[in-house]
Amino acid sequence: MQPLILRALYQIRLVYRRLVLPLTLGVRCIVAREDGRVLLVRHTYLAGWYFPGGGVDRGESIEAAIACELYEEVGVRPLERPQLFHAYSNFSEHKSDHIMLFVVRRFTIEPNSNHEIAEHGFFDPADPPAETSKATLRRLAEWRRLEKPSEMW
Repeated sequence: MQPLILRALYQIRLVYRRLVLPLTLGVRCIVAREDGRVLLVRHTYLAGWYFPGGGVDRGESIEAAIACELYEEVGVRPLERPQLFHAYSNFSEHKSDHIMLFVVRRFTIEPNSNHEIAEHGFFDPADPPAETSKATLRRLAEWRRLEKPSEMW
């Protein structure tokens, strides 16, 4: 799909979720290689770099959601149970969103194309890409123990 159409669909989805879903739950994952580099993704419909992840669907477990999002977005299959790093809340933009951030250190990755992901790569957490989202930068600092984890995303 064209990036413009994807951006429009993303905005429609945001409005729908705010009106219909009073509370949402999302998952993100710090996928860390042995050398310490972490996986970040850049979406086709959203500016910046983020941890892979997404929403938890009705009837889906949190663990199933993170496994599904990791595979769908970048072809990652965890070889261990994802470890919960922290739980966050996000009340910006008139929403009541909650995000569970996990860490996976042992995994396989296979080529996987996804029209939602423009590109992905492993980056030094101390020197992420310039367009990394502010929330992702804060989470990286918390994960590196430079800051105490916040309760707000």
